[in-house]
Amino acid sequence: MNLLERFVYRFIWVLTKFFAYILYPHTVTGKNNAKLKEPYIFCSNHISMLDSIILVGSVLPKKAIFMGKGELYKTKIGNWFFRAIGSFPVQRGTADMSAIKTSIEHLAQGDSMMIFPEGTRNLAQDGSIMEFFNGVGIIAIKSSCKIIPCYIDCKGGYKLFKRFKINVGKPIDIDEWSADGLKKNNLNSLMIHLRKKMEELMQIC
Repeated sequence: MNLLERFVYRFIWVLTKFFAYILYPHTVTGKNNAKLKEPYIFCSNHISMLDSIILVGSVLPKKAIFMGKGELYKTKIGNWFFRAIGSFPVQRGTADMSAIKTSIEHLAQGDSMMIFPEGTRNLAQDGSIMEFFNGVGIIAIKSSCKIIPCYIDCKGGYKLFKRFKINVGKPIDIDEWSADGLKKNNLNSLMIHLRKKMEELMQIC
């Protein structure tokens, strides 16, 4: 990061704190589960474009790299801004191997990743979890990084000053899946396990 990018990121970080604690009050259970020294993959359900801001502002103790839909990067300003705050483009609805490779590279460099396994927002906003894409499983198996599951309990979507809950689960150690590599059954097993852990967080909200 150059000096300007550091300033922009720091300014955005301060804004996320304002959004998270003042405009959208909430309680967080299991916050200490995200305080790992090593890089990890933080996975949450996806209900709004505000999810990233809320999670960065109130849950994640350090900067997390995340993916953004490709349309956000089409202009020079948009491309510069979103990259400055730790984001990179992904083509949604496809097996974007370039984005998967970039994610693995970030994790290898010591950065943590924030990924929404559903791939897009759940417009129903009824608390349900949609089908997962396998990308997060591929990234986890290839990087051997732990996954931290999270569930945002905010039915009906975010509303100013409306309180909601966030549940953060214990890190998932994926050594057994990494050892077996990217076999179809192995990948499916990991995705089923991740979904089960997120559904457990949903049940206790």
